[in-house]
Amino acid sequence: MEYALGNGDAVLTEAGRTRNNVLNSRFFTTDIDGILANYDEYAQPIADAGPRPPQALLEVQQPVLPELMVG
Repeated sequence: MEYALGNGDAVLTEAGRTRNNVLNSRFFTTDIDGILANYDEYAQPIADAGPRPPQALLEVQQPVLPELMVG
């Protein structure tokens, strides 16, 4: 989660934006329990930025391109 958030921050910075500009979040995972166990790593930095954007958390059995998996 920390790695993915760091990538998101880099993209926002490159665009001259911050987490305050995030309109929604979508998470795709093969391990929903793992995401929920580490949700604080996402929730706290986003909460520090202001109101939390709408979120979607989806569990997938297997990604189409497994080589693109993070973590």
